[in-house]
Amino acid sequence: MTGIALRVRASSVCKSSPFIEICQGTLALLYQTEKPAQDWAETQNSLGITLEDLGIRSAAEEGRKLLTEAVAAYRSALEVYTREQLPQDWAMTQTNLGLALWQQGLQSGGTQAAELLGQAVAAYRSALEVFTREQFPQQWAITQTTLSDALGSLSNQLGGKEGLKNKREAVELLRDVMSHQSDDLSRYRLASALGSLAFNLVLNCQFAEARAQCLG
Repeated sequence: MTGIALRVRASSVCKSSPFIEICQGTLALLYQTEKPAQDWAETQNSLGITLEDLGIRSAAEEGRKLLTEAVAAYRSALEVYTREQLPQDWAMTQTNLGLALWQQGLQSGGTQAAELLGQAVAAYRSALEVFTREQFPQQWAITQTTLSDALGSLSNQLGGKEGLKNKREAVELLRDVMSHQSDDLSRYRLASALGSLAFNLVLNCQFAEARAQCLG
């Protein structure tokens, strides 16, 4: 794969599980015929996207199972898509992995949820090492926003001082995006994150910071 691997939603490719079987069959064929490793990694990435989308749409246990398989597929792709050799493909797969882990976290509870959400945050941070504002401004803005969302979910799980710390960072990430693209959606996301942060600051009796955040 050359350049940035564009994420294609499974709903635009296939609406049911046969596409998964096609990917799995392709992987077996590529393994048997010793095709280039990048072809294998690309198919793993496509499989991960499909499993992830089906996992998001599926209920309870089946959804969690599919998301777990999606994570495994992305991690397999990352064995080939290394930062050193294929940095853009590596970064895009990291964002895909981050989304799958985030969804896993949302469908889990307790310490497992916090661990999965923490892994999602780490994957998005990794992607931002390549998707910089200067070189890839659009991908940077998207990844900053999804990282902010993941931090918001993680903060809800952690609570307390650590939760507030994550909410503050989530707001700052969105402020950065706003400075780059001041559109209605960016303003809405920032306002929503600010509202959540201010509410939690008030609950912790940090009134001065809550006022400063909202007015800043």
